[in-house]
Amino acid sequence: MVDATTEPQFLRASAAAKAGLHGAVIFPILLDTEALGVIELFSRAPREPDPKQLATLSAIGSQIGQYIKRQRAEVAVRASEERWRRLFETSAAGMALTRLDGVFTAANPALQRMFGRTEEEIVGRSALELNLEDERAGTAEALAKFRSGLLTERQTEKKYLRKDGTPVWLNITTTLVPATETAACFLQAIYMDVTERVQFEAALRASEERWRCMFEIAPVGIVTFDFERRKYLTANESFQRMTGYTEAELRNLTPLELTHEDDRAAMQERIDGGTVGVLQRKRYRRKDGEVVWADVTSFVIPATDSTPAFRGAVIVDITDRKRAEEALQQAQADLARLNRVMLLGEMTASIAHEVNQPIAATVTNAHAGLRWLGARSPDLEEVRQALGRIVRDGSRAGEVIGRIRAHVKRMPPRRELLDINEAIREVIALTQTEVQRNGVRLQTPLGDDLPFVPADRVQLQQVIMNLVVNAVEAMSAIGDRSRELTIASGRDDANAVFVEVQDTGPGLDPAKIDRLFQSFFTTKPEGIGMGLAISRSIAEAHGGRLSAAPNPPRGAVFRLTLPVGEKSFDAPQPARA
Repeated sequence: MVDATTEPQFLRASAAAKAGLHGAVIFPILLDTEALGVIELFSRAPREPDPKQLATLSAIGSQIGQYIKRQRAEVAVRASEERWRRLFETSAAGMALTRLDGVFTAANPALQRMFGRTEEEIVGRSALELNLEDERAGTAEALAKFRSGLLTERQTEKKYLRKDGTPVWLNITTTLVPATETAACFLQAIYMDVTERVQFEAALRASEERWRCMFEIAPVGIVTFDFERRKYLTANESFQRMTGYTEAELRNLTPLELTHEDDRAAMQERIDGGTVGVLQRKRYRRKDGEVVWADVTSFVIPATDSTPAFRGAVIVDITDRKRAEEALQQAQADLARLNRVMLLGEMTASIAHEVNQPIAATVTNAHAGLRWLGARSPDLEEVRQALGRIVRDGSRAGEVIGRIRAHVKRMPPRRELLDINEAIREVIALTQTEVQRNGVRLQTPLGDDLPFVPADRVQLQQVIMNLVVNAVEAMSAIGDRSRELTIASGRDDANAVFVEVQDTGPGLDPAKIDRLFQSFFTTKPEGIGMGLAISRSIAEAHGGRLSAAPNPPRGAVFRLTLPVGEKSFDAPQPARA
């Protein structure tokens, strides 16, 4: 402007006039096409424009703009570098920069902690030096690929040793950073400490291996099967040997199909009811048709994020034990039968008398009948009565022999709902001659309307007979007082009945009471000590108990207690005597 004070578009003309400024040169400071500002130069005298001077000042304005641009760029670079430096220094992930030959040029504090080394102990060293021996070849090959351009990024997981020798597992992502105008290309690596995860996975694998070994070599059968198809999923070697099927064959079978035909209904009921955690005794049918007895405990494995719920079972083969139990039961039954035979042997005279009486009466009545028939006028009514007496006495003899045969006959135990008083009366009928022959007075205060007991009649009568014979023999040497035998029955409580056999014999030695029921312990000169032992085992097999105690003032009392029958017991109801 020639004169700024007269230029109508100059907004500060009045201010220039007050200052006495007239001539003016104004030029912009440009950053590329952006105007950052202007520079104003004034003179006190009006001046004509000088094109050369204006060109020079315009160039100066552009240079100032370029200078400001560089300053801004430098500030931005410094800010960016500061941000990246702070990120590098404070990152929880390990970070490192290396040359293409693998030599570290920078390592942040997190990586230093991971390696257990200072920055000075890392920077300047090759990554190959920090690798374990078996990892170096793979690392060297990767560096060669980075240098040749065949590789721009690599992720790997490897084990390092800290300076103190402790292991650390790191997940490493290495990226090739291309060269710029001012910097050569280099490698940037991010390290994540995955030691805990690797150790957890290793522990998990070890745990799985231990359980797998236990599953495979366990001496009991272990199986799993799914809920939907209810087919086997896995089966260990023991179960395969137990059933004769391979694991592949078992995967096409269900537990119900392997179950013995007679046990399938109960098995189906347990499956439908979801019964678990309860010991179940059942039979399997082997592939070859043989029967296997087993104790089975099933359980449920809950679902996880990766696996559905399934059922498992532990199966213990008890076939040998079951056979041994059956053999033992047979031996006990044979021993009990021998005891019954010996008891009857001790009562030979009494039994002979019981049989001879009806036989003698039969002969007498037969002779009487013959006499009536041989008379000149046969009295048919007398003959009919004589024949009736023969039938009665014959039946009486048959009953005695039948009771004896029941005690001698070899047959398996058979439970039925039993009238305890009827059983007592039958024993009394067998032993009454022996009781009378020894001068014993018998009393039988039997309870009324006693509930039935589920028992084997012969076995229960064997116990009562043992106690009666023992009581009679115990009183055989008593001469200074009366010999009294009491057989009583009654309710023990709402769920049990009792039978008591009391005598007035010499009583029990307190020091020997605990040994009375031991096998082969006897107080009889000619006894073998098995009667009371067998009697107690029979009582316990029936869910009852047999005990002994003194019977003040003299004698002993033996008490047999038995549980009463349940309403659901489906045996036929016997008639009361």
